[in-house]
Amino acid sequence: EEVLAQPRNIKSGKAIDIIFQKCIKEPIQPEKLLGIDRTAILIFLRAISYSPFYEVEIKCPECLKSFSTEIHLHTLPIEPCPDDFSEDSLHDVMPTSGLKFRYRLARGKDENEVQQHREKMNKNYGSQRDHDTQAFRMSLLITEIEGLTNKTAILQIVKRLPINDLNYVRNLVTDPPFGIDTEIDLICNSCEAEFKVDLPFESNFFFPRRKKGAPTT
Repeated sequence: EEVLAQPRNIKSGKAIDIIFQKCIKEPIQPEKLLGIDRTAILIFLRAISYSPFYEVEIKCPECLKSFSTEIHLHTLPIEPCPDDFSEDSLHDVMPTSGLKFRYRLARGKDENEVQQHREKMNKNYGSQRDHDTQAFRMSLLITEIEGLTNKTAILQIVKRLPINDLNYVRNLVTDPPFGIDTEIDLICNSCEAEFKVDLPFESNFFFPRRKKGAPTT
């Protein structure tokens, strides 16, 4: 909690790395962990530190009414990485432009670099102005486009891609075929509409609210 309470840790993107260093006994470098593994570890640490029950506020996409619901973190399904998985297999063709590309999975150091880029853009241009953070992130994870590997050139290509290609590549690099499934099935309390949401990381994920009627000590 002290780590997360320090704004400098949040702005630098180092807060989660510090937590992992304090909580993981093995001599690992947190920034080298895959993003999907970091998410799984973070959810596990929250569940064993506070409680696996996570209360969130959700707005129904149908009736637009908000309601509270509780998510049991230990029940989130985990798809293990196949034994024969190799990043050499991470290549594809963009559906609209037909460009061939290779990519890799995000690691902690990538997310830290994206966070630092976002902070730099906000400082230089203001948080209300559109900037290239998403394109920057994609250019980090795309290792090659039609044989081109220069990151500056890849970023310029990414910025000029058709929206269909952008969406296709973004889904590939952010949604690997294994890891913890953070998509939650919900039913609205008001209109009973069924819908899915991605696990929201609200402030009470790290600082759980005391339930109403719970005894104080």
